[in-house]
Order: sequence, then C-alpha cells, then structure tokens
Amino acid sequence: MTMYIDKNGYYRFSSNDRLVHRERAYHEIYLLDRWKYPLPFSFYQVHHRDGNKLNNDPSNLELLIKFDHEYRHGIESAQMILPFREPYASRGYAAAGFKS
Repeated sequence: MTMYIDKNGYYRFSSNDRLVHRERAYHEIYLLDRWKYPLPFSFYQVHHRDGNKLNNDPSNLELLIKFDHEYRHGIESAQMILPFREPYASRGYAAAGFKS
C-alpha cells in the first residue's frame, strides 16, 4: 500500500486516507489483547512512545484514553485534573482507568 505524510506529520494510506498508526494499533494491539481494552477502539488515542510520528512499529505504539495521552504530552487540562484522580488509584480503582 502506498502512503503519504499528512499536514500533521502522520503517515496515511493513500487509498483511504486512514491513519497508519491507528490501523496498526487496532489490528496489532487492540484486537490481539482485547481483554486489556474494555472500551470501544474509538475511545483510545494512539501514543508514539519514542515521539516519532513516523515510527509505526507496534512496539512503539500504545493505546491510551484521552486524559492519559494528554497527560503524557503535558497538556494542561489533564494536569489540572490529576490530583482528583490520585485518591481513586490508591483505593484500587485502577481497573476503571485510574492510574497512580
């Protein structure tokens, strides 16, 4: 399949304009470890662990909910909410998506 780099610096498939990293994450992470991801795939964002948007190797991709993805990138709205998440994590609510 042919690909191109979009205006945001991500690979897209030329045939359907889908994001390559989302397609790979769906087929090679989400579907293979379905028990780890209780939410529909559309609720997850794909994080590039090494920060390189062009490195779409599955070992470099991580599925995160929006809050966790924004927090990893230092987005302020996510950091403002963090103190309210901490107590839940310490009470064993990690399965609900809260992390300590």
